[in-house]
Amino acid sequence: MTMTAYEVLDHIADSVNPTLGLLAIALPWLRAYRSLRPPPWVRVAGAVLCVGAAYLGQAIDRLTGAWPAFSLDYSGHSAVCVALLVSLGHLSRRWTVASIAIGAAYALLMMYQGYHTLADIVTTATPVGLASAAVWRAITMRSRVSADH
Repeated sequence: MTMTAYEVLDHIADSVNPTLGLLAIALPWLRAYRSLRPPPWVRVAGAVLCVGAAYLGQAIDRLTGAWPAFSLDYSGHSAVCVALLVSLGHLSRRWTVASIAIGAAYALLMMYQGYHTLADIVTTATPVGLASAAVWRAITMRSRVSADH
């Protein structure tokens, strides 16, 4: 049985976040990143905290109906993607550039497939991105303080 283009793209879309999750867990342990501060286990914990922020946003939306009140839809896929991409971006400048490209491609794919509008994606990604940046700012500051002592 042949899959339609929509079905193929749906499978690709469904694989993005699990792949990013595996990368966020595995990459900090590779030799190229292992010696960076903070240590690998803190990087993995930071990624988990960022994903937690994505799901917290979804829970808040479900409790308050904030996105539907503006005729929007909280994009859980976008939220998790941004949380993981912000975490991966803290590995290196190359990962920062790759994260921007991956995030843009994923947003285009979700819009092409009709899952979400640009407004859904932007209004979800913005608070999750800010929360994730705050997590990493705290981790980075804590790591610098630990290195000084």
